Amino acid sequence: MNLKVRLFNAASQLMSDGSIKDRLSDSYKLHMLKLDPNSILNKEIRSRFDMLANKLGDEDSCKVRARKLSKKEAEELAVIILEMSMIAHEKNSKFGPKLIEEDQPKVSIPKFLKKN
Repeated sequence: MNLKVRLFNAASQLMSDGSIKDRLSDSYKLHMLKLDPNSILNKEIRSRFDMLANKLGDEDSCKVRARKLSKKEAEELAVIILEMSMIAHEKNSKFGPKLIEEDQPKVSIPKFLKKN
């Protein structure tokens, strides 16, 4: 899975049900930790990734570390994930392939919304 898709999925995870701390740790554990830090060529994304890794640690410790954060700290780290996703999806981004139709969920448009 490419960087853009993984960051999009991490950002989407933040919008699920649960406390901000649980959503943050799930987003980090399920999506961010699957990234190879050495493959992140964009300096803005890499510096944010390093900041997250420093705060949340590895797969075994991220849940506990997230729970120890204040609500404000957890929100700030969630914003960092959203920023990473936004940077990766900029129109003129020079790294990684653009999202293609195969990466996007298949959505059927109801007939009443289609133009005839």
